[in-house]
Formats: sequence, C-alpha cells, structure tokens
Amino acid sequence: MNRKNIFYLLTIVVLLISIVIIIYKYIQIKETVKIQQGMIEKKISISKKFYQHIYQNFPIFEDWLNQEKKQNLRKYLYPFHIEIAKKLGLSIIKSTEEINPNFYTSIDNPKIRTYYFFYNVPDKHRYFYKDFVPILIEISKRFNEKIRFNEYPIVVKLAISSLLRPENYQEELKSKNRNAIDNSTHSYGISLDIFMDEFFVDLKSLCDNPKNDTKKQCESDLNHHGYILGGSLRRQLQSILAEVLLELQEEKKLYVIWEANQRVFHITPIPL
Repeated sequence: MNRKNIFYLLTIVVLLISIVIIIYKYIQIKETVKIQQGMIEKKISISKKFYQHIYQNFPIFEDWLNQEKKQNLRKYLYPFHIEIAKKLGLSIIKSTEEINPNFYTSIDNPKIRTYYFFYNVPDKHRYFYKDFVPILIEISKRFNEKIRFNEYPIVVKLAISSLLRPENYQEELKSKNRNAIDNSTHSYGISLDIFMDEFFVDLKSLCDNPKNDTKKQCESDLNHHGYILGGSLRRQLQSILAEVLLELQEEKKLYVIWEANQRVFHITPIPL
C-alpha cells in the first residue's frame, strides 16, 4: 500500500471518528434538552397548582387581620421581651468579639437554611441564643404544615431580616433609622425579625437528576423563580405566618410584635 492510499485511509478513519463524536454529542445535547424541557413543564405545572392552592384557600393578610388579631400582635411589647433577657441573666453584647459560644450559636447552617434565608443580615451577626434555636424550626415547620400542599414536597422559606445586633451596630442603626431603639433585645441575641414581604418557594428538588451540569442550571433557574412565586403570594403567606405566631404566643412559646412600618414580625422566644 503506497503512501497516498495510507493517507486516504487515515482520512476516512478520522472522518468516521468525527462523525461518531458528532452523533454522540447530538444525542447527548438532545437528551439534555429533553430533561430541561421536562423540568420546565413540571415546574410550570407544580407552580400553577401551588399558586391556585394558596390563592383559593387562604385570605390575604389585610382580610385576615381584624381588631382582635391586631391587638394580639401587639399585646406583648418590648418590656416583656426585655424581661426575658433579665430572666436569663444576659448582658448586652457590645461587639461581635463578646459573643460567648456557651450561650450563642451561628444559625447560618444547612438545617436552618432548609427553612429560612437571610435578608440583609451580615454574616457576622447570624447568631442566636442556643436554647431558642428549636423554636425557629418549629415556627417554619408549623407554617409549612398549615399550607397543606400535597401535590409535591414544597418548602416555603421565611426571611430572617435581623438577628444579633451588637450595641455598636445598634448605635449605627439609630443614626440611620429613627425606628431603631435603645436597649434592643437584638443586642442580647434573643430576638429575630422575620420580614413579611419576602418568601421563597423552594422547588429545587425538581432538579434531582444524575447530570450535574443540568442540575446546576436548573437550580439557578428555580432560585429566581422561587422568589417570584413567593412574592406573588406574599399577602396570603403573611396571614398564614401571623396565625402561626399568634398560636405559638397563645401556647406561651414566644412573644411577637407586628411592626407595621418596618414590615417585620419581631419575635422573642420564651424559655421553657
């Protein structure tokens, strides 16, 4: 076999290999697109059903709120919350350097993030009194149980907008925000604020599949979608959350203050 024939043969082999690779890539891309289309269709279907379920079964906050509920949401004001800090023998935390790990723990962890997301809370202030962490989980679990959506395992996450505020940080806030007060229970690390205008509908379990590249894109898409869906239902979700907080207050597990101007529920757990 002369050189010319060898060259032709090698050319044909390379061409055949290239065709096989192209066909393989085409099949791979087609399969990926098929998976993504299936996820999109499922996302739209579940989101629509979830929206209809919330919209049809729960009142908006303004309709749910009557005079009695309004009074109960402001029944136990700040003196009751401060009393908790006194009973626990806690002192104001002046700076993050004074955070005592024997009493306080970071709640920026996967367990809490299953139920909550942080809304403008600096990393260094994501601390809470250790013994009060279980009530955070109870609030969100009861909130999600009330939603009672059986079509798909959805978790609606709540927005934590304030946790520990050391005294030096509280002083900064007072210079910028006239609603910030002296001797805040946030400075004792025993209170949190849940922002009532942001909710996240977590649909990320839709992304469970063996293709990691597809999963990452899917999670990115659903991350944006989750905030939009939560925002569109916020007025109904507000009423569910407020009802849960009043129930827990009636059970003497926490005090809640509805801060209408700040758009938050200020919560201080009650020691067992």
